[in-house]
Amino acid sequence: GNGFKLKGAKAFVVDGHVADLLIVAARTAGADAEAKGITLFLVSADAKGISRKRRVLFDSRGYADLTFKDVEVGTDAVLGKADDGKGLLDKVLDRATAAVAASAMMMGLAVLATLPIPRGAIVRRLRGFMLSKR
Repeated sequence: GNGFKLKGAKAFVVDGHVADLLIVAARTAGADAEAKGITLFLVSADAKGISRKRRVLFDSRGYADLTFKDVEVGTDAVLGKADDGKGLLDKVLDRATAAVAASAMMMGLAVLATLPIPRGAIVRRLRGFMLSKR
């Protein structure tokens, strides 16, 4: 018919256990290594054939493993153009990667801020004059 059937799985989907809508990237044409042939879909999380298994990890975020078993979606679920979603997907992943890296850096700085400073480790000087010493 007019539409697509989604099959497959994705692990560690951030907030996948509470999401109402899912953006799904799926190969709809071409070979695995080809850029052309990836389509993005907007899919209701409660669509028939989707199962979710919650994962609880060390951070405060929730994750889920999602399984798609013959999930039927119409052509109206396509985001952008069919078979041409890789460009948009790359842009989103680039921004997400930068956000995760910044978050990890901030976490590292926060941990450093909580570490004890050894006595005498910091000496502040300005033009040869001692300003403070810990």
